[in-house]
Amino acid sequence: MLAFGAALLLSGLAGCGGGGGGAQVSSNLPVALRHLVAARTGVVSTRYLILAPGQVVPPIFGVTRFDNAVKRLEVKLDLRPFMSLYQPSLPPSSRVGKVRDWRFDVITDNSHSPVMYMSSPLFEEPGFQKKLPARVRNKPWMKLDLVEALLQAGSVGQVTSFLPKGASAAGFATALSGHATSEKGERIDGVDTNRYAEQVNFRGHAKELPGFIQKALGGSAPIMHAVVWVDGSSTVRRIRLTSRPLRQLQGGVVTATMNFRDLGSKVNVDLPPKSEVFDAMQLPP
Repeated sequence: MLAFGAALLLSGLAGCGGGGGGAQVSSNLPVALRHLVAARTGVVSTRYLILAPGQVVPPIFGVTRFDNAVKRLEVKLDLRPFMSLYQPSLPPSSRVGKVRDWRFDVITDNSHSPVMYMSSPLFEEPGFQKKLPARVRNKPWMKLDLVEALLQAGSVGQVTSFLPKGASAAGFATALSGHATSEKGERIDGVDTNRYAEQVNFRGHAKELPGFIQKALGGSAPIMHAVVWVDGSSTVRRIRLTSRPLRQLQGGVVTATMNFRDLGSKVNVDLPPKSEVFDAMQLPP
């Protein structure tokens, strides 16, 4: 189970506030979903969790900031809770870095050819630095041309296939019917919302799901239970997707809970300075 989770972890984005009882409000689910999909900017906090019978798998957290106007997206991943359990299960020779260093900052730029920039405390490890040519040591950002990377037969292409590449954080929401009936009212981060639920078949939209979910589903039918919370201004505040029991998880399920905020507000996603970047595709194999 942990090994399967480790294969998924690089695709996670993920943080979530709590919910509780609240009054129902006047909201319009179809309008809210259209606004969410059309949003050019915003922030999404996500919590990925694998729920497996008899096992405890720590969640993966992340925060995504997106600006579709310039086709850029930034994801901050926190894998420390997950690695705190997974890393000790590995033989010492297979461990990478320290648990406290398993954090990533990933920026994707789709304005021209898709390019990814990635930074992590793991890059500062002496073992990693030794593998780099002297001219690029101590540069905090690694650059990957995604088209070139995906053509690679080795591990670079495999790793980048898990990471976010698009500038849209909620394209998958187009698969929701918008015809669900509100179940009840709940408060999300102090705001009254209506809660809607439906079974969704993401066939035809599977590639718009978060990479973590795509990988978890594997060859399974992309049918998930979706719950959407919409406030009185017909703004989506939260979406939770839950898979069916998955064979590759021994009957476990995967959930992704996404909190949305600052939709339509100014969001800056700046590229790192060129002086701080080294090109991974120019490194020796």
